[in-house]
Amino acid sequence: MKKGKIHYAWLICISGLLMHFCCLGMVNMAFSVYLPDLRNTLQLSNTTVSLIITLRGVVTTVTMMAALHIYKKISLRKGVTCALLSLAFGMFLLASSGSIFLCFTASFFMGIAFGLGATLPISLLITAWFKDRRGTALAVCTCGSGLCTMLVPPVTTHLMEVYGMKTALTAEIVFILIAAAIVFLIVRDAPDHLNLLPYTENTQKKIGAARAPKEKKAVSISRLQLGLVFLATFAVGFGCNSFISFLSLHLISVGYTPMNAARAMSSLGLLMIFSKLLSGFLSDRIGTPVSNILMLGSMIAGSILSVLADGVSLPFMYLSAMFAGFGMPIGSLGIALWINDLTPENTYAKNIQKNQIIFTLGTLTGSFVPGILADISGTYATPFGLFTLLFVLALIIIQTMYRRQRSDR
Repeated sequence: MKKGKIHYAWLICISGLLMHFCCLGMVNMAFSVYLPDLRNTLQLSNTTVSLIITLRGVVTTVTMMAALHIYKKISLRKGVTCALLSLAFGMFLLASSGSIFLCFTASFFMGIAFGLGATLPISLLITAWFKDRRGTALAVCTCGSGLCTMLVPPVTTHLMEVYGMKTALTAEIVFILIAAAIVFLIVRDAPDHLNLLPYTENTQKKIGAARAPKEKKAVSISRLQLGLVFLATFAVGFGCNSFISFLSLHLISVGYTPMNAARAMSSLGLLMIFSKLLSGFLSDRIGTPVSNILMLGSMIAGSILSVLADGVSLPFMYLSAMFAGFGMPIGSLGIALWINDLTPENTYAKNIQKNQIIFTLGTLTGSFVPGILADISGTYATPFGLFTLLFVLALIIIQTMYRRQRSDR
């Protein structure tokens, strides 16, 4: 690679950003932005709304279980392209949704998109294409959902208010199809497919200038310890995706206007972009434990403020969203780095797949429990209180695992 020339790995990184924008960000935003309108139109209960999201989680989990086999059979490149096409079809069904059945069918295809096109394939691509700066590369990719959270809610809300839901969904479908074409043209499973080598840091840089994966010693981890890491992942999966999926519903239910709720979601997305880059930088330069404290601490603060949101105080509304936006990368970048740091290198692909499945099981559980708790208690403040406890549990577990690793070396 000639000096000054951009390594092709960074184009893979940009493709990963598009994948994350669509297959994670747009999937979550579809339910957060459109479900309030669908709930009113189709007269859905909170439990039914949760079940629609639950179906997505079930399909995502099953798809992830088969993902490595699918990628091996048809290639990562074709797999992620199929994921984007599945998302576009799901959006089309949602636009045609005049019944609960079509809502569930749309959720099914969005679950396939989530399982085949989000964090799992991105983690595999970054591992294949980057020897150094994996934290930064993953951070750039996972900024996609933050960009989506910042840009999609106000745009789609405006289109819905002026032109209707079908027009808003049609605009999203066109964008997804363009993204699918770009990803198919750029993505290759590994550098040797283009006769290239993985990205590495300039050897003239000072030692320690970046936290490279090659400096990570191979570590052993017991089944109990790996199980605790998976428990922390489950807790984060439950809390993070449910926070995004139900925040808009919660804010509107306590009295905030739909536009104010959309603005709060945009502020969450804006902070998510900044915090993902910061988290990736800190992980490369200082270490993942520092990022863990900042990210999970912010999620705890955001959850507490969401409980206190009263429909009148705009500061509570914005601060809850902004703290959550700052901490949300723990649910994408953070859990991938946990596996990179805490498990042996030769088990990465297997363990990252398991970790993503556990994360999805967390989102699956978190997709229906909040609605049930809201129906029982009469408020979405109750599930947001539960999120607080889960983030505290995850912080205690994962920091303990990092301390154990340091003491073993």
